[in-house]
Amino acid sequence: MKDTSIVSVGFSSKHIYKSAKDLIVEIKNLKIPEVSENMLIYGRRDEEWLLVELGFDISIYFFTEAFNKEVDIVNMWTNKPSDEDFINENKLKNAFYKKKFK
Repeated sequence: MKDTSIVSVGFSSKHIYKSAKDLIVEIKNLKIPEVSENMLIYGRRDEEWLLVELGFDISIYFFTEAFNKEVDIVNMWTNKPSDEDFINENKLKNAFYKKKFK
């Protein structure tokens, strides 16, 4: 996890994709090379989550409402995880990276 994380929740996969795309366009329009050149984007248009990582240790997560309720990532970050939560978080990370590199 980066030093600063922002969670954005949308109504559908189309909604979060459009929101992430608009954010990326606006960031590129700022014309700050250190940011736009170090931007990484994870996820696909039809998924329930997207991640935009910016330089300067900033991550912006885009979730659908259903995915946000299922994962409850804000609660995981703000409270010490139980052993079960820790296992579930590792499963989520593994699934995330498998999708990224396939």
